Amino acid sequence: MTYRIERARHGWSCECEGYRFTGMCKHLGAVERRAAREGWPFGVVCPLPGNVVPIRVPLTAERRAEISMDLYGH
Repeated sequence: MTYRIERARHGWSCECEGYRFTGMCKHLGAVERRAAREGWPFGVVCPLPGNVVPIRVPLTAERRAEISMDLYGH
């Protein structure tokens, strides 16, 4: 699955569930690590707006397998 990462005036954001749920995600973490490796300023992660309700995804067996594929590639 592909997610869009965006850098706006208030900071970085991602359209994935992890960002919408916690305000941070592995995609933004990867960009931050790349910035550190390449020597350019990452900046900040955009805070979630106060009126955004974090999504809650039930952790079914299918969802657990999908997360495992994302993390471990198998």
